[in-house]
Order: sequence, then C-alpha cells, then structure tokens
Amino acid sequence: MISQMQQKSESPDTKGKILEVRGLTKRFGGIIANDNIDMDVFVGEIVGLIGPNGAGKSTLFDMVAGVKPSGSKRFPDAGCVRFLGHDITQLKAHQVCRLGLARTFQIVRILEKMSVLENVTVGALCRTSEVYEAEKKAEKICEFVGLKDRQNLAAGELTIEGKKRLELARALATEPKLLLLDEVMAGLNPSEVAETLDLLRQINKQGITIIIVEHVMQAVMAISDRIVVLDYGKKIADDTPEAVVKDKNVIDAYLGSEDA
Repeated sequence: MISQMQQKSESPDTKGKILEVRGLTKRFGGIIANDNIDMDVFVGEIVGLIGPNGAGKSTLFDMVAGVKPSGSKRFPDAGCVRFLGHDITQLKAHQVCRLGLARTFQIVRILEKMSVLENVTVGALCRTSEVYEAEKKAEKICEFVGLKDRQNLAAGELTIEGKKRLELARALATEPKLLLLDEVMAGLNPSEVAETLDLLRQINKQGITIIIVEHVMQAVMAISDRIVVLDYGKKIADDTPEAVVKDKNVIDAYLGSEDA
C-alpha cells in the first residue's frame, strides 16, 4: 500500500525499541493523570493500552504525540519520551508527526466540510509540498482503508465507522512508523469491529508499530502482542494478554474486587 513500509520479518522481541517513556508525569491541578509511567514499545509490536475511564490513557497519548490537552500546557510535568532514539518530550505535534509518529483521537477530528479525499490529502502534505502527488497518494490510501467509493463525499456525511476510517487514513498518509489509535473501534457494530481488526493487522504487517487504546476488550485482547494497563494514572500491568486477564490488580481495577 505504501512503498516505504517494509514487511515484518522478525518477532517484536528481537527488534529494538521504537518508543521509550520514562517517569512520565502529568498533572491537572491536584489531579495526577499520568503518575511516573515507564513504558517501552518495540518495533513491529501491537500494544494494547487499557484501563477504566479516567485512567490517563488519552493523556498519555497526548504527552507522547505532543498534543496540548484542553486547559493545560502541552508538556509533561516530569519524565521524558524518546522516539527512535530522539528525545521528543518538548516537541510540538507537527514536529513529532514529521519524525514518524501519528495519532487518532477518541472524538474524531475531521474537516467535515472538506471531502474525504481532501482530508487524506492534508495528511499526505506532511511529506510533500506537491498537491498532485499528495492527492495520488491519498487516493491509494482511501482505497486501502475501504473509502474509495466515498472519497468524494463531504467528510461530515460519513457514518461514525466511516469517520473513524477517515481519521485512520489521514494518519496513514503521514507515513508513520508508530501509530497511536485512540478508541478506533468505539461505537462500531461487531462486523465493523471485525473489519477494523483485519485492517489493523494489514497495517501492522506493512511495518507500522501500533499502540491502541480500546474499551472493546475482546478486540484489543485478540489483536495485541502485549497489554499495558493504567489505573488512576499509574501503570499496574504490562504483560501478554493471557497474563493480564489473570492479574489480580487488573481484575480489581475493572471489577472493584477480587471476588467480583
């Protein structure tokens, strides 16, 4: 789909780190949204990031991607983030994106009055100043994500499933090496979830590392190589899906007690 991507040829644990988070802390007044988080992500992995509502997942994405949370300064209060060996802690979102890290949002942020193709073209312009070249690339990506027959529609006319695919397409157009997906399956029906899982596997096979925040537990457990769990801003687990579902701390965080 994208010529710059390479097929995965090794298992994730034989490859180097693409992302390193050390001691990352983010406060909102008296609330600690991210509390001294350490996390590594390896090239080629799909990592699930889960936790109850308010656990700090989207804030962590903001801090990694250089996105300013509402009502706050952009940067973490403590800690650092390294991407492909570069310290990106103080970089802005467009600078992080140009290094090869892109994200989607829990509440989609599309340009509703522009066409689907124009939205994806905006992403492609991250890598070229030639509009014609960006449009050709956007057409290929629209086809890849299943939006070819809707590429001339106004983005605001899409269903929620279409809007989520569009935001994913625009992120792909920036040629990411690491893709942060924030609830890309929220609001989808079971068949749409299955189609999205297939699409994410195709993206990953083309060499893109993925971190996915998701509340559709069956989906995130099925696709992830590893699961990181946050609760009240702290990391409480980091293991295989099979181990995480048996972890007492994870059970308590989701269900309230071990007995539950």
